[in-house]
Amino acid sequence: MSRLRFTRRKYLFLECLLRQDNSPMDRQELIRYAWPDDEEVEAASVSVVVARLRRKFHGKQMKAQIDPVNRFGYRLIVP
Repeated sequence: MSRLRFTRRKYLFLECLLRQDNSPMDRQELIRYAWPDDEEVEAASVSVVVARLRRKFHGKQMKAQIDPVNRFGYRLIVP
């Protein structure tokens, strides 16, 4: 198994999702966790991190996936 490297932001984002054990995580909580020093973070920034993590998972053929939860946030599914 090969290792994945993450930026600090992606690591924090993923760590926050992993702590939820396949449960949905509120977008605002994800922002507070992954951007602790920033007061205002655009919703598009979250979408960018999610897209990059999905590409990284897909590139390594990992089964974990990040699913959107309509009008709430995201959920990490680890089979």
